[in-house]
Amino acid sequence: MTRTPTLLCSLILAAAAAALGAPAAASAAYVTAGDVAVRTYAGSPWSKGTLFRGQGFQVGHTDGAWAWGRAGGEAERCGWVLASAFNSTTKKTDTTCGAPQTQPLDDDEHVAGGGPSQRWYVICQSARLFGNYRGPGDLRSQSGDLSLGDAVGWRYTVKGGYAASVDGPTGSPRFILRSCIDRNPPQQLFQPPPVPCPSPKRPGREHKWVLQPHYCIKTEEEGFDPSNCVVYENASHQGGSWPVAPGQLVKWRYNWGDPDPGDSTKAVSVIIDPQHPGPHWGFIRRDCIGLSTGDDPPKGQPASHGWPENIGVPSFLMRYRSQTPPRWKPVSYHKKPSMNKANRTIQTKVLFRDNHTGVGLGTLLCGWRVYRTDNVKRGYVKVFSPTLRLWGWVPLKERLISRASPHC
Repeated sequence: MTRTPTLLCSLILAAAAAALGAPAAASAAYVTAGDVAVRTYAGSPWSKGTLFRGQGFQVGHTDGAWAWGRAGGEAERCGWVLASAFNSTTKKTDTTCGAPQTQPLDDDEHVAGGGPSQRWYVICQSARLFGNYRGPGDLRSQSGDLSLGDAVGWRYTVKGGYAASVDGPTGSPRFILRSCIDRNPPQQLFQPPPVPCPSPKRPGREHKWVLQPHYCIKTEEEGFDPSNCVVYENASHQGGSWPVAPGQLVKWRYNWGDPDPGDSTKAVSVIIDPQHPGPHWGFIRRDCIGLSTGDDPPKGQPASHGWPENIGVPSFLMRYRSQTPPRWKPVSYHKKPSMNKANRTIQTKVLFRDNHTGVGLGTLLCGWRVYRTDNVKRGYVKVFSPTLRLWGWVPLKERLISRASPHC
């Protein structure tokens, strides 16, 4: 084969550069451990993703036992990893991620002070663990399965509440659907006896303005599914949740906006569960609710102020039953975002109402930030919750909402 002088010179120069140790365009270390967490800073308790054996890491900087750079695989992010997990970190560095820095956590809530993880429980019949979270609806790198009642170590809930970072059974950080874990063990583990609905015609609540009709949660014979019939503090599944028992008595308040009228599994009702520690309000799948028990009208009121027995949940959306005309009043529901920054912190869990005397829109959790307005009525103040992306009202009390740091 005949070589041109130009090509020959190029080969000679390349060989000389290699012999003199000229820098490479990029380099990577490769995971030799089983897996390694990509963390927000050196020694951080917070994991943003996972690299698995054989996946690469573009090394940008080393600091003792830690390396800064860009993770490959399905993590695809900049962060800090333990250098001991790699085959080498002495190769020429890569500048893709720039100077070493602390990565933001982007969470709704997390373990205070980065302390030990909190013991939470799986409340779904089964739940999958994932090594990486890329956004709502995008969990990747499946790496394990859990069952109802299994314990995990909760560390933080991602922004928006779709997933949570937990320490899995082996202690390695993993992601899981937030709606499948809770602080309290599922009630089904203790096999409580079914709670029979009381006989119909309960006395109606002595309330001048509203009626809270009583309904039974469906029995197992009626199709009660414990993995689906869970009450959530918020329609978005942000915050906590708790199970209900078949045949349990609840108070129906109104039907939340239906995202897909053709899919009954997505239809949600707002209920009051008297057996749950306050706030008693919560969101549950509408197909978990059975028939009404019937409510007699308050003393001295006409029959129209009661509620018939053996009827299903009404079909109205975002309307609640009033005792004054018009009988069905709309829920005040405002999603227009506030242009103002949050200026107060919720100090303890509190019901979020649609107006100062109205129905519940959800529950604000301790530590959540809100924007407080100057609109005050009868001991309530109007606020905007960036977490729920809703306007609503909370009691104007220093122990509930203030500038102070909360003690959650």
